[in-house]
Amino acid sequence: MIIFQQDSQSDIPNYYLPNQTFTASRQRNATKSAIHSIQHSQPGSTEIPIMMKIKNIILSFLLGIFTVACSGAGEVADEGYMGSGYTKEELDAKGVNTQHLFVLTEERATYNGRTFSINIPIDSLIEIFGTCERILYGKDYNTGYNRYFWDTIGFTALVSPEKEVMEFNLHWDYLPKEKEYDYDDPDPADVPAKFFKGKILLNGIPLDNTSDYADYCNNKEIQSLLLKLARKKGIKRNFHQCLYHFVDNGSINRYHHSYHKLYFFDYTTFENNPFFSYRVKVVTKTGQIHEFGMQYAVYTNPNSIDIF
Repeated sequence: MIIFQQDSQSDIPNYYLPNQTFTASRQRNATKSAIHSIQHSQPGSTEIPIMMKIKNIILSFLLGIFTVACSGAGEVADEGYMGSGYTKEELDAKGVNTQHLFVLTEERATYNGRTFSINIPIDSLIEIFGTCERILYGKDYNTGYNRYFWDTIGFTALVSPEKEVMEFNLHWDYLPKEKEYDYDDPDPADVPAKFFKGKILLNGIPLDNTSDYADYCNNKEIQSLLLKLARKKGIKRNFHQCLYHFVDNGSINRYHHSYHKLYFFDYTTFENNPFFSYRVKVVTKTGQIHEFGMQYAVYTNPNSIDIF
């Protein structure tokens, strides 16, 4: 029987055979001596036992190397603090809000480590975010469509008459109207009483209302990530549909929306085959992010020849 053991006095492993100890140097000498004995042994001598010892030593050595290699290959990557991919200290250094930690990727959205999205019952969202501070009930043609506010966070959710979440929005600020035709500004009643502080993580990139959205869209690492996901999912053409885009449309409005379809989102838990997109509200003049949210989208097959 061969036992592998680490020498307490050295980093060099020792190999133990029954009733005999070999250090690494003694092992080599013993091997040479064994080979020398074999070369000069006569038929019928102890050739077979010695050969078996040498074979066992070599096999033990190879087994040790294989075990070390396998132990590294089988390790699971550290997902970091609440699945963010970073330690809490790293997140704090990047200005990410770790009290209300939003981690958004192409495959899922999490709040403090718990997965959420639209197309879920409002009760499920409340279970994740806690009880909302207030509800704005829809009137007239919006009757039944109610907006739930988590004012402490700066987070809102629009809920359907069927009590399902239709969209959510995270607000960093609110800019009062400057001119009468600034009709794209939200109704003040739809804005949370307080605003989100700090940054979120979007595909590992920290973002807030000081971030230039065009810089994020043009980030080569993000583009590479999305192209790899596209190939993995079998998308063979029109890769541009999978990327983030910033378009300066020259609008006279202070804001415009940028939409990113979530082709790689995990829809396996939904029975009604929904399709989502991230929606980013951008200040037209500066390109800075104003709001971030999720809403329903219309699926367009990237592999289709005609793109509309």
